[in-house]
Amino acid sequence: MTLDGKRRELDKIASVAGFRPEDAYFIRGEFKIEIDTPEGKSTLYTDEGLNYCCDCASDLVAKARIHTVDAAGDDEKAREAVTEDFDDNHRVVFTQLHSEDGSMQCEECHKTLDYALNDIGFFAELDHYESLEFGEKLLPGDAYAIARLLDAVDQVQEDDQDQEDTNDDDEEDLVSELADLDMEDEYDRERAEEIEQELAVLRAAEPKVRNPTAEERVIAVAERALKLTREHSPAVPSL
Repeated sequence: MTLDGKRRELDKIASVAGFRPEDAYFIRGEFKIEIDTPEGKSTLYTDEGLNYCCDCASDLVAKARIHTVDAAGDDEKAREAVTEDFDDNHRVVFTQLHSEDGSMQCEECHKTLDYALNDIGFFAELDHYESLEFGEKLLPGDAYAIARLLDAVDQVQEDDQDQEDTNDDDEEDLVSELADLDMEDEYDRERAEEIEQELAVLRAAEPKVRNPTAEERVIAVAERALKLTREHSPAVPSL
């Protein structure tokens, strides 16, 4: 099964279980309002770096608006002016979370938001799911999160993607340098001896064990998750 096939199957598992990511919103315009609640003092706070589902963002703005206007007192003109000012400077805005450092949740209700991972987020999530024990069943939220890993794998840049070839590259560089030396020059003859020693060390070294690529790692996670699902939920169709 292709990477895209695995992604679609994991998204199907999440969807069949009723899991739907929420569209992401932020609130334009910061506020911090101290309020009294039956439980004691509380704070209505947001800034433009926080993300919400639409319902929570709208609810938070509505609460902040009520308390801001009430603080203006009973004068109708003052209340109208404060209301207009608040509405001009605070609004709920749709956003796309297309380069995130990890999975994204609403700041208030903690529902999963629709997101895509950047390199940092990809490897953080991959490390998490490689070590995670899924238990008896794959949770819909985990199925969705692993699908997002499959989405991102083609875009990640691996710092160590060519490390298995390091020794070969070093040897090629040394051989090339050796070929360019002038053996009639005393300095070059000394350098040639150094190169021969370095080459001997490289050639005697144990072959380096190749680390799995990011794609191989995420495929292993996806296959482990899909295997668990097929064992415990045979009714979920494969794509």
